[in-house]
Amino acid sequence: MGVFTVTLDDKGLHDLALEVNRILQEQLAKAGGRYYGEARVYDAKSVGVQGDDKTYLYVAEITIKHSNGKIADPADEKEGKFIEELSCRITNEVRYINRVMYVLR
Repeated sequence: MGVFTVTLDDKGLHDLALEVNRILQEQLAKAGGRYYGEARVYDAKSVGVQGDDKTYLYVAEITIKHSNGKIADPADEKEGKFIEELSCRITNEVRYINRVMYVLR
């Protein structure tokens, strides 16, 4: 088992945020306008496992709200599934992101 780490400059972090936001917007569009959301990438890293390797990569943060402004509840079965699918897509498709945090407030 190896350890994979990478350090990006501000432009690299901005590009990661754009990619995370693209996936977020695609998933929101599939939900038919019930939600809107924001995505951020921080200059902070998290230890994770991808495949057989330990990774030390960046963290994405997402906030999803209903059209009425209420935060989507991950404890709700339908909303939880939406959040789970979104976070899986982000960690599978965006290189250098190994963790997605969801804002609950």
